Amino acid sequence: MAETASPESALIASTSGSRPLAPPIIWPEDEPSCAERGEERTFRQVCATRISELDTHLVRARFRRAVHFTFGGISEYGWGNLLPRIFALHWLCLHAGRYCYITMQDQNIGFVLGYANGMPWDVSHGPDHDWYRAMLVNATRWNFGHGNGLWSNADKIRSLATQLRESDAPLVEVSLNSSLSLGKHPWLSSLLSMPRLTPLSLQEAELGVPWWTGTRQIDRCFCRYVSQPRFDGLSATARVQVQRFLGELEASPPSAALHLRTMVNHLRNRALDRTACSPESERPSPWPWIELACGGLVASPHSTVGGHRRVFVMSDAPRLALHLHNRFPQRVTINPLTTLGAQDGRGLELKAVPFMSQIHWHLEQWQEANLLLLLDFHAASCAEELQGSPSTSFLDPIVMRSVCVKRVRRFDGSDDTLCPNWEWVIPRRMYHALSKPNDRSYSSCFESQLGDSHPCKNVTGVACHETFIGAVG
Repeated sequence: MAETASPESALIASTSGSRPLAPPIIWPEDEPSCAERGEERTFRQVCATRISELDTHLVRARFRRAVHFTFGGISEYGWGNLLPRIFALHWLCLHAGRYCYITMQDQNIGFVLGYANGMPWDVSHGPDHDWYRAMLVNATRWNFGHGNGLWSNADKIRSLATQLRESDAPLVEVSLNSSLSLGKHPWLSSLLSMPRLTPLSLQEAELGVPWWTGTRQIDRCFCRYVSQPRFDGLSATARVQVQRFLGELEASPPSAALHLRTMVNHLRNRALDRTACSPESERPSPWPWIELACGGLVASPHSTVGGHRRVFVMSDAPRLALHLHNRFPQRVTINPLTTLGAQDGRGLELKAVPFMSQIHWHLEQWQEANLLLLLDFHAASCAEELQGSPSTSFLDPIVMRSVCVKRVRRFDGSDDTLCPNWEWVIPRRMYHALSKPNDRSYSSCFESQLGDSHPCKNVTGVACHETFIGAVG
């Protein structure tokens, strides 16, 4: 059957490359409420039509018609950049009528995410691995070289979808030498404007329409379906704690999730290692940083700034989140694996450095880091509001797949966020200034721009570097 439209055109996305900063959306009363049903139940009820279609597709295609996208090289990017591309690859597979397997460089994200019907899109273990190894000898192999070439124009997308659909090969192996471009590609950006979650009339109109016609629209139900959390890799002790945490999330989800990005993971590993060995009593306090950045969050325990009495805090610096939880245990919820690490005496720096490009992680390290990220990712998806830095990408895939999120607020100095001064206290460019803290360049490019109350004001670059890592690392 001829292709009538590019699968990429069905993403209905802007190519401007800028992240939409839409005003907060007030949803009608008939929209689903995860606070009443829980995230999993809301997903199963609201997305029932989509789930049924995708279940049928996967059962028909598994072990019969598959495509394996594999990206070589060492990963330099985090989930915020990679997951939107994984969502889009799954959408392309659906247009091609094939079961999708994806290996994204060395991260093995498929170890912690799968399909909502319990099937995997990872080929590293289980019956899918056995089938894949048996079919690989006679698989059809296509090599696209650099990953950017695959998505450079609609014709290539149309050609690939058509070839995959028309090929009789049970397994097509598509190899790319690098990850996808982070440039101005139309990756699912329409979902960032948070359209209505329940286009039930659209779903009904789509019934019976072939996926490959290009008229089908990607939505959050689809992205949620291909990103079902998997906790197979947890130890027995961690599994008990995580299951308890997930039960609490379903019964009483946080009203907001905050992403406190420090980018301490970009700083030199030697300094982080040295900090991890220091007793807590000898480390600088994080509170000068937190109190300056998050006035609403550290206000009186009875405060209802933004209407939030309980929030979920995630951070690339788990020690910072742990301090917040210990000080406000009734108000701040954090990743249970962070508290588990604190209880058994293990260092918390594993989460702080999961995406340093100069570190060659072993598979076990990626799996442990990804399990930490998975809980942050899923817990934030259960909240009705997200808050984070204007330039962070980590919130994007959460919005794309969440059936709960209704508002996104950015730390831009406004009083309606819990950390309005975050970008001023820990700006995105800060790690650049501290990576090589030459006093002359540091003073002229960074320190001179700080306010008088900033912890690094009137100190040398070396001193700021040590204070910052010691406080939040």
